[in-house]
Amino acid sequence: MQLNIPRELLRYVMTESQKQQVSAQTVIIRMIDQHKKSNDINDNEEQHEQQSKQ
Repeated sequence: MQLNIPRELLRYVMTESQKQQVSAQTVIIRMIDQHKKSNDINDNEEQHEQQSKQ
């Protein structure tokens, strides 16, 4: 399987893994978790706004 990963993203992941002294996989997992958290926060805010309008 071949993935086409943008160079900027690959560079960021490699730099962060060196800074944090963790594997690249760990950096990617943390990025995904952070993205999920921000999506959950946005979803909760939207639900709250809809409830306020009712």
